Amino acid sequence: MGVWGAIAVVWVLSLGTPIAINLFNERSRRRERAEDIARQDQVAVKADETARRTLAKTDEVAEVAATVARSVAAATRTDVAETHAQLRQIHTLVNSDMTAARQGELDQARLALIMLRRVVALTEAAGREITPAEQSEIERTEMRIAELEAIIADRMTQFRLAETETEERKP
Repeated sequence: MGVWGAIAVVWVLSLGTPIAINLFNERSRRRERAEDIARQDQVAVKADETARRTLAKTDEVAEVAATVARSVAAATRTDVAETHAQLRQIHTLVNSDMTAARQGELDQARLALIMLRRVVALTEAAGREITPAEQSEIERTEMRIAELEAIIADRMTQFRLAETETEERKP
């Protein structure tokens, strides 16, 4: 191999090495992004499962409270005022549990929205556009947050009204 052969080898190596390094680095970045998105998906799934379990537990508490309310009403027919007060108390407790469950769901939805926004930021940073389905999910989550905030605000108003009525009935 002559001088021209050596020059050709050096020329090929000088061009090929940076290209190979860039390809390797790009593969590594893609793998890291995929792993990060998978981790975020796992967190979102766990948050969703927690919200579902919270709602299921709240329904269970409401059913128990309703059963207790029926039993109390049947056992104390002679004192309607006392039964009414007890039912109101149970209702307040159930509403309190429901409000806590809704607050938990709201917290989970806010967390999910944060994660969705981070995924969008990572996606855009990677030079890709978010899909319409992803955008739709973000909008759905934002609407659910607004809905939950309204529900909780209404529940708090009802709770304050019930407290006021209870205080007014005390001798």
